Amino acid sequence: MYSLDKFINKTDLDNKIQAKLHNILIEINKTIPLPQIAYIGLYGSQNYHLDTLESDIDCECFVFPSNEDIIFAKPMRSSVQKTAYGECTIKDIRMMFNELRKVSPNILEIISTPYAIVNEQYAKRFEALYSQSNLFAHLSEYKLLKGFEGLYHRYSKKATESSKYYANTLRIIEVMDKVLKNPKWDYNDLLIPEDPSYLYWIKTEPDFQKVFRAEYFNDLCFDIEERLQEYYKNHELTFSPEIRETIDLNQETIMRAYLFLNF
Repeated sequence: MYSLDKFINKTDLDNKIQAKLHNILIEINKTIPLPQIAYIGLYGSQNYHLDTLESDIDCECFVFPSNEDIIFAKPMRSSVQKTAYGECTIKDIRMMFNELRKVSPNILEIISTPYAIVNEQYAKRFEALYSQSNLFAHLSEYKLLKGFEGLYHRYSKKATESSKYYANTLRIIEVMDKVLKNPKWDYNDLLIPEDPSYLYWIKTEPDFQKVFRAEYFNDLCFDIEERLQEYYKNHELTFSPEIRETIDLNQETIMRAYLFLNF
């Protein structure tokens, strides 16, 4: 018999956030049976130490396909559910692995966040995923940079008029700078800014003109864009076959465990 206490916290960090994730689980369970729910992981400002009291709890929930989905080979699906705390994107767990193969910054963040709850039956298998997040990020450095560059362009469009987007743009520039500077970068060190208090001040300052420095910002953008183009010119888009094989093996192991327990 499945019950909500079968879902355990990934870490002991910030029980208030973990409690909200459990409440989100209760909301999701109104439409999805508990045995199908594998993992709920948070993404956003909490992971960068930039959250405020008003910050949403946005997350992704990975679910196993239903028996019907498997028997009739139905396509993988995702949907967005509004919760009391923010948005939760519900995805077929196979999509999680597909996004890992694309070196998605978002999915890497979600599996490496300390703010997550996991179905106890698959806890050990998800621990293997957590421990390999840095390995997965190195599947393709080129593709990872392209992913962060996409975020940079999205944020920078609004950075000259919003403290929030200005702070996020500076954060993403810092992430890309770390990758470009250090060939031995560790993914787990990329997301947290060197000086979170500075970006927090920018993000929360109501007077945008007080924090925005146009010349400094333009110089930063010009520099990072030039360095990215230089990188792309001197590197090819390649993927490590060994790391891709490791991702495949992790997917196979988790899916086998689910099928063994539920069929």
